[in-house]
Amino acid sequence: MSDSPLSEPHILVINAGSSTLKFAGFSKAHQHCLYRGILDQKGSNNSVEFRVDFNNNQHQQTHETGLAVTPIINWLTTHDVLEHVVGIGHRVVHGGQRFTQPTLIDANVIEAIRNHSHFAPLHNPANLRAIENCIEHFNGVPQVAVFDTAFHQTMPPHSFLYPLPYEWYQNHEVRRYGFHGTSHAYVAEQAAKQLNKPLDQCQLISVHLGNGCSACAIYQGKSVDTTMGLTPLEGLMMGTRSGNLDPGLAEFLCKRLNLTIDQLTLTLNKKSGLLGISQLSSDMRELQAAANNDNPLAKLAIDMFCYRAAKSIAEMLVPLDDLDALIFTGGIGENAKPIRDAILQHLHFLRAKVLVIATNEEKMIAQQSLQIIKELH
Repeated sequence: MSDSPLSEPHILVINAGSSTLKFAGFSKAHQHCLYRGILDQKGSNNSVEFRVDFNNNQHQQTHETGLAVTPIINWLTTHDVLEHVVGIGHRVVHGGQRFTQPTLIDANVIEAIRNHSHFAPLHNPANLRAIENCIEHFNGVPQVAVFDTAFHQTMPPHSFLYPLPYEWYQNHEVRRYGFHGTSHAYVAEQAAKQLNKPLDQCQLISVHLGNGCSACAIYQGKSVDTTMGLTPLEGLMMGTRSGNLDPGLAEFLCKRLNLTIDQLTLTLNKKSGLLGISQLSSDMRELQAAANNDNPLAKLAIDMFCYRAAKSIAEMLVPLDDLDALIFTGGIGENAKPIRDAILQHLHFLRAKVLVIATNEEKMIAQQSLQIIKELH
């Protein structure tokens, strides 16, 4: 393997979610991708599909049990790659107010991530499991946490505060944090290059549409507003998440349907959005096919998704003086032209360049992690 690209010193990126664990290796010298893969939990039996693409898109597939880094370690060992990992970058969803930049992981950082798990109960515990697994298997290799919330820490108070008793913010950090920060930051950089304009002179709206969705207003390269809030539930209608709702619905539904808060929260996160309205699927591709076959609820779900996305994009114009470009990214944003077109029809008043940019959160995490690791030497 000495002549293989896999033998290059590289950064391993771990992006651990509640039902998937994505990973990729990026060359330290040239920052190109050497391999990437995913562990994808299928169904209710906890079986995990393990896929890796490397060496000109060669593909291998096995089945493992348990969503952990062990299959990745085994693959790295089998292909003599393990010893060439010089650093590890982890996506961490919620860093609260404390983390405004990528941060070298130590015991204090781990404890802080754990303490913020109540803000992102589906994500932070999964991020922590991956970090702790990697500490166990990669003795002495520096590891960096890259926070989804960090990019949005430039939002001003009039944007990030809720109109609630101020002491709730002071005592309990109740405020809007925003998510998808790594994605928004990456596509903003790419948009500036396409516009041939310095990022710190750009005014952009980035719209990340996937299973999770958010929009972000970017002024002179910095986030000044975004649609997600304290948790990733606020904002746009999503695959299984409701997005914005009347707060009074919580009391009404809990009383009328005899639900606990936990049951309601589960429904808002896992059984709402596109899935809840269509009663069919959270996958936009399936809904488009069903709508084309005259399924009325699939069509309604798509119409609601596009209308609510357009409303949120319009809101993101408020903190900007001008708009250089509207960026679509994420699985839906990049690949579903009919959805983009439907959203833009609602924004008929908008006169701005529209860009479609493939996000690359793993590459951004690798670059930011490498910068932190270089500072160690």
